Amino acid sequence: MRAATISALLPLLSFSVATPIVVPCTYRQALSQGCINVKITDDLILEADCKSTSNYPGDHPRKHASIDLNGCFANYKGTLNAAQPGGFGASCSNCSLDDKYTLHCDCATGSGTQTMKTSYDLSYWRTVHVFYADGSDDPVMGCAGDAGIDEYCY
Repeated sequence: MRAATISALLPLLSFSVATPIVVPCTYRQALSQGCINVKITDDLILEADCKSTSNYPGDHPRKHASIDLNGCFANYKGTLNAAQPGGFGASCSNCSLDDKYTLHCDCATGSGTQTMKTSYDLSYWRTVHVFYADGSDDPVMGCAGDAGIDEYCY
């Protein structure tokens, strides 16, 4: 009886396996691919003026896009890690962004009042990326992990 039940349920297991979502190359870009005036505010909001579409070459009007980095990163013993829902703002301070899109902060290590200088490269598209919702020319920023699996792009 037990074997019959298990064999009857085996076909259902194939439906429970998650299918990866691949974001097409034309719908994703890193901050350095079409964004200017990239900055971080005191309350950890990353802001930029990005191309209004990724589908066509050439110059396009830029539109403002932003994301709360506090929801994208966590502090783990003084180091920044891409993790949602994040919350690093509660234990990191003096955050800044350099011209290569590297985030620098002083983060608590968990050992008394000790802090550590830490950094995280935001330039790679999988860390913080700009994408375009279906049917929209408006750029939207997203965190690591919310845009699907990496695919090699030429």
